[in-house]
Amino acid sequence: MKEKFFSLKTRQGCRRLFACLLVFILICSFLAAVVATDGGKVKHSRVTIDARGAVFEGDLYIPAGTSDEDSLPAITIAHGRGVGRGTFKSFAEELSRRGFVVLNVDAYGVGLSEQPVNDESGLGASTQGGLDYNSGPMGALDAVDYLRTLKYVDATRVGIIGQSGGGRRAGVAAIADCGYYTFNDIMINVLYDEFGLEFAEDEIYQDADEVAKAKLNDDQLALYEYIRDEKFAEYDTRLKAVCLLGSAADKVYLQNTVQVAGHDVLRNCQTSICIDNGGNDFSYRDFTGRDSTKQAMYLGDANMEKGIWYLVDDEAQTSTMLGSFAEMSIATDPAFYEAINGGITRMYIESPVESHSKGFLSVQTTSNVVHYFEQRLNNNRGKLTDPGTVPLDPGKSQFVLREILNGLCLLAMVAMIFPVAALVINRNNPEFAPVDSSALNYTYNKKQYWIIAAVSIALTFFAIYKGNLANGGPMAPRYSLTLFPLISTYRNVEVFILYVAIASLILLAVSAFLSRKATGETGLKRLGIAIPFKKILGYFGIAAATLGVSYLVLMVIEYLFNQDFRFWMAVFTELKAENWLYVFTYTVILIPLYLAINSAINFSTRTDIPAHKDDVICVIVNSAGVWLCALIQIIFMFTAHKNFSSFICSYQVLLVVPLTVIIARKTYRMTNSVWLGAFINAMFVAWSMVSATGCSDFYFPISVIGRILSV
Repeated sequence: MKEKFFSLKTRQGCRRLFACLLVFILICSFLAAVVATDGGKVKHSRVTIDARGAVFEGDLYIPAGTSDEDSLPAITIAHGRGVGRGTFKSFAEELSRRGFVVLNVDAYGVGLSEQPVNDESGLGASTQGGLDYNSGPMGALDAVDYLRTLKYVDATRVGIIGQSGGGRRAGVAAIADCGYYTFNDIMINVLYDEFGLEFAEDEIYQDADEVAKAKLNDDQLALYEYIRDEKFAEYDTRLKAVCLLGSAADKVYLQNTVQVAGHDVLRNCQTSICIDNGGNDFSYRDFTGRDSTKQAMYLGDANMEKGIWYLVDDEAQTSTMLGSFAEMSIATDPAFYEAINGGITRMYIESPVESHSKGFLSVQTTSNVVHYFEQRLNNNRGKLTDPGTVPLDPGKSQFVLREILNGLCLLAMVAMIFPVAALVINRNNPEFAPVDSSALNYTYNKKQYWIIAAVSIALTFFAIYKGNLANGGPMAPRYSLTLFPLISTYRNVEVFILYVAIASLILLAVSAFLSRKATGETGLKRLGIAIPFKKILGYFGIAAATLGVSYLVLMVIEYLFNQDFRFWMAVFTELKAENWLYVFTYTVILIPLYLAINSAINFSTRTDIPAHKDDVICVIVNSAGVWLCALIQIIFMFTAHKNFSSFICSYQVLLVVPLTVIIARKTYRMTNSVWLGAFINAMFVAWSMVSATGCSDFYFPISVIGRILSV
């Protein structure tokens, strides 16, 4: 019989399959790098910054050929909770293509970034409440400060993007950087504090320069002008533009009381702010009508208009509508340019079809972000006000292609698990040999099989539905903290796995009961659970080998192409040394859960149809509940305009679930045991969990391992 060219049953076939998958990953990663760098027109490099005794890591994008003679606008990106910087490559790539310097960083405690003792706001591990992802910049302000040190950055044109929790961090950074004083307020206080001038409350809105000329002698006026120049040089380098996505701007959009010449006055944060929320991001749809919004905008009883440039004047306590976001351009309207360049603006945009987590994979949202910054920072492949500038259309995006290529690499990496495992199993080593298959035949009962399948779909649907409600449903508050003590942000996915494991045990018990009733045997023997401990250790070693090989391939594409394995919120990224301790902890927790899940998946492995058909049915049956819940959620969003079961923190399960099912089924066919699949699924899901969220909600000091090992 002729040997198949690609076969998991022969060592040569495994090698060929592995080699082809590796070449595929390298080619896709190379093409992804071509897209990310716009064909080499953008330089993309990794940066490590230690601003306060703990490094934070990021990706720096600069136009190719940039030198210290250039003066380019710059933007930093603050990602949201439950994701890292890689999720926001879209904004970094599209902005850098248009001539912006972009620094996309992991927050302190996320990804490869460590956690300092104190963050920029002075919050620290020893203070009440400790480091708080929602109350401190957690690296966002340090990133802005770093950008200002670059010789080719125009420090007077620096902005920040923040999404969701990153929007809070960006807002706190803006408050710390920009404050609430207008420049005239600052100079009135100079006259009051330094020169002893007194002001009645209605006099603090006078032009400080005119007051100085009228009331100071020549020597005092010279000193005032010197101070003014110093103050303005500092004031002019403050953040000029803030763009918040999926945000209520609950910190930066509120007015604050400050003292001007001894009088209390209300002021807004002195920077321009744009908010871009999805039309299906239901927590924020009422933003334009909130009392706090109307107060900050001086609108009285009127709501803020969507898609309109507003110029806010705190001293006059007015806001003026300048025109449409989509239609106004500083390139063609000098008056508009003068207005937004000389004051602070406010903007609210609503991308009609987007939800909270879809925004960072949205062409529409990316286009809005690019358009906002090109107008506010006067740049798109040159200054827009320069007649010779030929801008790139903000709506012309290509990041989706890079995302698809990264996703194909992720799928190829998962496929690579099987030839790596088979290479070890096929060594004729008794520790790795498949379990005796003499008791593996499954007596197929069509009615029973499909009833169990339907119940499985229903239970999976219930698991994701409840897991997505109230950040984990009724069991989450009682059990998730003890079962998953290291998990940060929301616990939806982890509680979903817990629910599925419980449902799997119930289905397994019912199936075993029915099998015993029909045949006199429970059928549990065919799962290969009761095998020698030495063989279990062997399967654990094989799983660790697949993880090691996958991580090694990741290191190669990271080093060569600055790419990783990802699609949307399903990610596998590089980890620092101490994070592998968290991966190990998660793995130990997840192994018994996946052992139960894999047992239920493989109990009814059919031999009456070809293996590939059985595998397809298995994947569909065990994923359908999740997909159906997501479909109903989408229908509810677009018809009822509300959530059915929000997937904000669990979109990754749409891809992860079918992948773990196929791993469970294929490894079972290779070994006649559920152990190998349980180990692999636990390890890879743990790796993905730590890759996605790090440990940003808690304070974890840098470990001894992290200090010694430079990984």
